[in-house]
Amino acid sequence: MLNGENIELCWQVLSKYGVENQRRKVIEECAELIDAICHLKKAEDKKIYDINLLNHFHDEIIDVLVVCQQMVLVERIS
Repeated sequence: MLNGENIELCWQVLSKYGVENQRRKVIEECAELIDAICHLKKAEDKKIYDINLLNHFHDEIIDVLVVCQQMVLVERIS
């Protein structure tokens, strides 16, 4: 996950938006992932299998992973 290119991109984002803003972004992205999980689960409970819901769920997982990578970098230097 954290290779040289990813580390550089993470630092660029952290430099642009700031650590505190990105910490808040973690909360936001986790909330969006929870929401996506809930929608996916409701659809599955109704035996509805929607590729758009699944893709949205996957996108939200990626978003959470990205902001968590940023936090790993920040915490490593703290």
